[in-house]
Amino acid sequence: MNFLITNSVPLNGGDEALLRALSTTLTNRWPDSEVTVLCKDVELCRRQLPDLHLASDLEFANTKESRRNTLAFYRAADVVLSAPGGFLHDHYSIEERLQGFELALGLSKPLILVGQSIGPFWKPKSLKRVREVLNRVSCICLRDEISGRYLAKCGVDPLKIRITADVAFLWHRIAPEMFKPKSESNARLIGLSFRVWPLGDQGTLQQTIAKAEQLCRHLLCNSDRRILFLSTCQGIPGYVDDSQIALEIRKRLPDDMQARCDIDRSRYPPLELMRALGQCDAFIGMRLHACILAMLAGVPAMGLGYEDKTQETFTQMGLQSYQLPFTSNAASWIAKAQYFLDHVRDIRDQLAEALDERCIAAQGNMTAIEQQLPNSKPATIGVTTEQRWAQSVERYGRPHLRLRQVAALVNELTPKRMLDVGCATGHLRMLCPGVEYTGCDFIAPAPPVGFSFYQCNFNREPLPGGLHGFDVVVCSGILEYVENVPAFLASLRSSITPEGHLVITYFNMNHISRIWTLVAGRSFPVHPDWRGLYSPREIRKLIENSGFKIVRSIATSHALGTAASVEETVSSPLTLSRTHSGSRLLAHQFVFVAVKTPIAGSKT
Repeated sequence: MNFLITNSVPLNGGDEALLRALSTTLTNRWPDSEVTVLCKDVELCRRQLPDLHLASDLEFANTKESRRNTLAFYRAADVVLSAPGGFLHDHYSIEERLQGFELALGLSKPLILVGQSIGPFWKPKSLKRVREVLNRVSCICLRDEISGRYLAKCGVDPLKIRITADVAFLWHRIAPEMFKPKSESNARLIGLSFRVWPLGDQGTLQQTIAKAEQLCRHLLCNSDRRILFLSTCQGIPGYVDDSQIALEIRKRLPDDMQARCDIDRSRYPPLELMRALGQCDAFIGMRLHACILAMLAGVPAMGLGYEDKTQETFTQMGLQSYQLPFTSNAASWIAKAQYFLDHVRDIRDQLAEALDERCIAAQGNMTAIEQQLPNSKPATIGVTTEQRWAQSVERYGRPHLRLRQVAALVNELTPKRMLDVGCATGHLRMLCPGVEYTGCDFIAPAPPVGFSFYQCNFNREPLPGGLHGFDVVVCSGILEYVENVPAFLASLRSSITPEGHLVITYFNMNHISRIWTLVAGRSFPVHPDWRGLYSPREIRKLIENSGFKIVRSIATSHALGTAASVEETVSSPLTLSRTHSGSRLLAHQFVFVAVKTPIAGSKT
């Protein structure tokens, strides 16, 4: 498989972190693949990143030979990936990037925009060209929702769009050992990062330097505190160097404060940069990826946002209170920084869960790529259930409709303890805050696993010992794979408290689309590991005969056509439609809420 990544700017340390996370994940998932990266300043990039296969991006191929080589890479590609980051907006020229997209489309290559922030656009030509070109691409993966609104204003088809997450969060899975949060509550070493923005605007730069000076004075009023200036863009002659701004800021401070300010002017690759940032007790920066890499190292971060991406990313992590626009005045900077430092321990305590959730969301970029690959359907012959689950489990690590419906039902029950049987990546716990969560499934989620997990092959083993006393047991999307449903339901029953509930789902094997498929003389698609294929009436009877009373039943959706994919239902509105007489033919899946009933000869 030949992947061609375009629009990369890997001299920027944040962009290198994005590129390395993407390329590493691609080669981990498809070991025999080749990855070629098209970039700006290719010769300088080759000196900095000699291990990567680099060539000039189309807009920077200034010689006949380099243009010929670039065109050859486009022709040889199986799929073209526009690099993660943020460069399609009217702060920059976009026409050259769109022409590269049109080249890929003209060669009939799948084209996927990966983990990007897009917009805003205010130029009439941009609005027209974005609509013309992006409506032809295969998929647009956005790392924030506001980008989707910008594209909607341009007239881009919303069905092309998926909300995923910043690709840098994949480092939490690639290198989980980098996450080393500190235990002390005092922030003695604070990392800082400032940049020029808008580009070339010296007036705003001087305002930024003046505000940064006042912030440093406030931070260093504590005589035990030191500052480390460290950024993602520095240390390469001829390229943007944020450390020049740091020198100017330090020069304005009194001598005693200058003595407590260190400026690290080195250029680091992603893992080394995380280690360098990991020295800090807290980090404050304008560079979003300096903040993200600091958090990946276990360091609480505060963002000084110069684009929408900072506010969006911090909000996604539940940290929106710890960012503000860099255009705010110095008093606002100082007040927010003090609030941030007062809550460093609280932030540190929630980082692991927030990073885990963002990492799962970032995997959505990889799912989108996989679905667009030629011959991307995984083989089903000659592989085991476990292997198939390993291939697909990440698809369910997102807030798809059925999971949100289950979460809504669980939250109505207000349990203290919940067992999620068939937990996949454990995303349900994100939708049920405040509940003690335990997961169990055929396949263990990829590390790091941020919750109590038990692995069990439900067709060969009993439920693990110790799984008792749960107020709610959820069995979502797993019953179809179980061979002995009565025995399985009995084991679930033993895990539930006397007053507890079972929330369980099942596909409608009698949906009208399946019936019409049979009438037409064709076989309807069935997962190779499904067992039983029970009708709605049969599955209800099995549940009730296993010591449960169904007290509520809802349909995930009612429709004549086939069910939407898991990914497509992420944007579906949440509904809890009660089943009715037509549901046996129109409901795609059922969700049942049941309570325990006495069984003859049993104490429970």
